[in-house]
Amino acid sequence: MRNPWSHRACVAAVAALVLSGSVGSSAQSTWLTQTTPHFEIFYERQWADRIDRVAVEAEQAYSRIAADLRVELPARVPLIVVSGERDLPKSRAAATALVLESGAPARDHLLVALNPSEQRQASLTHELTHHFTWELTPPDREAVPAWLHEGLSEYERVRWTGSTSPARTYSSVPAISQIANSDRDSSRRVFEFIADEYGTDGIRRYLTTLKNATTTGSALEETFGFSQDEFDRAFQQYLRAH
Repeated sequence: MRNPWSHRACVAAVAALVLSGSVGSSAQSTWLTQTTPHFEIFYERQWADRIDRVAVEAEQAYSRIAADLRVELPARVPLIVVSGERDLPKSRAAATALVLESGAPARDHLLVALNPSEQRQASLTHELTHHFTWELTPPDREAVPAWLHEGLSEYERVRWTGSTSPARTYSSVPAISQIANSDRDSSRRVFEFIADEYGTDGIRRYLTTLKNATTTGSALEETFGFSQDEFDRAFQQYLRAH
């Protein structure tokens, strides 16, 4: 689940509080930490008997995404565990408070709810893919097409967990330039189209090209040999056939 507040703005807010000395050690007394090869897991003491399972699921998600994208993250991901989805922060202030309370470091972090457990792997896969996307794409958000971040996260989630919504019927097929960040279904279908036509290697090549491209359209053309209009037509034909 993605929250409406800016994740990186929350990280900046936490960093500012840490530097100002506003964090007290007593706030961290009920929180424990478990380290795995790719995660620092922060959790409250009462969930200690369930954290090993979370660690296995997180590492499994990491290995799948890293294999698809052929990249490793440069540092362990701070993973903060809460009891249920209702406990996930709904605002930047709430997220900042949770990070400070848990004792997690002031860098990009991952939040996951223990319950419902049957949705946890899907949530982990989706949210962790964002971390890989940040590593692979330009830091300037204007240089990244709106469909990319949620689209790739949804593609990996569905690919590895099979968790998806009912098939959508399109009355008209959108051009990719018109797909909004909030349209997860259409965004995911762009990556399904690329993967079906070019394999996951096509996704990797596109992300690599995009990082150094002057425009999002030129990245498509350089990677696949299509202009954006030609890519749109091929994508529209794909959706009609699937």
